[in-house]
Amino acid sequence: CPPSPDRSKGYVWAVYPSYDIYLATDAGKIEKKLTTTTGYDAEATVNFKTKKIVYTSMASGDLDMWTMNLDGSGVERLTFQGRYNQTPDWSPRGDLVAFTARDERSVFDLFTIAVEGGKMTRLTEKLANNEEPTFAPNGRLVAFISARNGGSDLYVMGIDGSNPRQLTRGALITTPAWGPLR
Repeated sequence: CPPSPDRSKGYVWAVYPSYDIYLATDAGKIEKKLTTTTGYDAEATVNFKTKKIVYTSMASGDLDMWTMNLDGSGVERLTFQGRYNQTPDWSPRGDLVAFTARDERSVFDLFTIAVEGGKMTRLTEKLANNEEPTFAPNGRLVAFISARNGGSDLYVMGIDGSNPRQLTRGALITTPAWGPLR
């Protein structure tokens, strides 16, 4: 295990250069190392419709979004702007990736990027840290965490950033994920 990060200034998302992405069986047996660049390669998300993986890497010298095929081939850089791009999530159709990026104010905001053409759309702005976007299974909403009301609460909004709604109050939410409807 890597050493514990210095938390003297609060929460830290450690970016360990030893992190890589591997293909493993359901039982956890490592079949193949998929990333070979020096530095942090992590936060991988698979889109089985497109048979692509999106992940965060320091291969460019800063944290950016990259894509590759399921076997590790076809590596392509997806983001070329923004700083500290992280926590990617595929849209169900595989045409968009939502992610967190540090903006010009050193605050985390949410963006989407079109896989074809690279058009970036800003979803949040000027409302404190907004992080960890995740697409709804129907592709029409994005859930995320925001500190806009002083906590770490769960919100949901349209995929264009419209109609944000706070779902929790005073909670400490991390890593939201959608589940099946009941």
